[in-house]
Amino acid sequence: MAKVNDAALTTSANVIRNETVNKANTKVRVANMVQDMIDSKHSIKDGKVWVDCGTWDASSNQFPTSGGTGDTNAILRGNTFEISVAGTLQDQDGNPQAVVKYSTIRALVDIPGQSGANWKITF
Repeated sequence: MAKVNDAALTTSANVIRNETVNKANTKVRVANMVQDMIDSKHSIKDGKVWVDCGTWDASSNQFPTSGGTGDTNAILRGNTFEISVAGTLQDQDGNPQAVVKYSTIRALVDIPGQSGANWKITF
């Protein structure tokens, strides 16, 4: 699906508002326009939405390599995991960082691998 910039979204929103006020639109057309705006602005594959991918046992001291929302369960930007077992992961500067149960890790890029720079750890 094509991305839509903010100006185009604003224009679409104004069209919906104006045409709805003028009663020139049907409910179906408004619903379709709103859904197009949501899909283009907040596509999971664009990583603009955080997606809960379940839990991750960090005792292996590795980031997850599967269980994401991509093809063949690849991890994509925005995929988020809750730590279920404590471990040590690499922080964004490449230093070892202890992670505790209930911390979260979020992929910052598609196929982030084991580089801490590609993940965000939140306690």
